[in-house]
Amino acid sequence: MSDPEDPLTPALREEWLRRRRRMRSAGLGLVIWTILVTVFVILTAYGTIELPTLFRVAFVPLYFLPVLFYGLFGLINQRCPRCAKSQSRVRNPRFCYNCGLRLRE
Repeated sequence: MSDPEDPLTPALREEWLRRRRRMRSAGLGLVIWTILVTVFVILTAYGTIELPTLFRVAFVPLYFLPVLFYGLFGLINQRCPRCAKSQSRVRNPRFCYNCGLRLRE
């Protein structure tokens, strides 16, 4: 288990907080992207914007690619800084389930 007196523990905890901030930023970007796509779909449905036929076919993958990248980023980003095991079981874990590193107070 994690030793609270370990001098690396604050640096590892700071790395975990940095990763959490990156995940929040990516989530915010995904929300903004979803809002933009929704507005775009509404505008095309009302005929305000006319799309070429080729772009209509490519529109669905263009929306889901950022969603896929966000999921992959989460799998890579949500790992313990010490042992690199995934921490995606719990939304905001207090400690690593593998090595016991305290991730937050």
